[in-house]
Amino acid sequence: MKKVTDMNYYELLNIEPTAGSGEIQRAYQQAYQTYQPDSLALYSVLSEAERAHMLERIEHAYRILMDAYKREQYDQQIGISSALEEKQKEDQQPEDEVCLQTVPPEGMSGSEEESWPELSDPRYLKKLRERKGVSLQEISDITNITVGALASLENGEYDKFPGRVYIVGFIRSYAECVGIDVQQAKAHFETMYTSGSRKR
Repeated sequence: MKKVTDMNYYELLNIEPTAGSGEIQRAYQQAYQTYQPDSLALYSVLSEAERAHMLERIEHAYRILMDAYKREQYDQQIGISSALEEKQKEDQQPEDEVCLQTVPPEGMSGSEEESWPELSDPRYLKKLRERKGVSLQEISDITNITVGALASLENGEYDKFPGRVYIVGFIRSYAECVGIDVQQAKAHFETMYTSGSRKR
């Protein structure tokens, strides 16, 4: 059996290289809880230093795998073909990662580009979601992100999250689920985060 220190980040989080952001988040949360000081699963198994080191590795793995560019670089480093990975995602997308239909709300044409919100609009994400006719509960059911956290994300209440890496990860899951451009959603976040906006 491979030593923990020899595992790559996918093996460390016990996920496949084709895992989507939602699956990565769930695996990270499970691994993080496993290595907490009060974890019965590790009672008398690891020293405090070893436990802290594992938490550090898990955190680093999560940050790399939730960042598209860094993940691509890492995949190349460990010999995973990005092209094959993309093909596998398209051919066999996990049920819990299947995005909702990108159908505009009833009575609204998908060609109504004039009503498309600007990236600087504090309600950018919410407006796009409503255009798609998707509820926060539906997104929560698919991504396992709480409705409250999703609402905070839409409202730009970034101080309610433990760190930037979590926000970026949630933004990606949100965008993929709703069916909007991930890079544009991230650009909106950068605009709001930089300006310090907390408007609804």
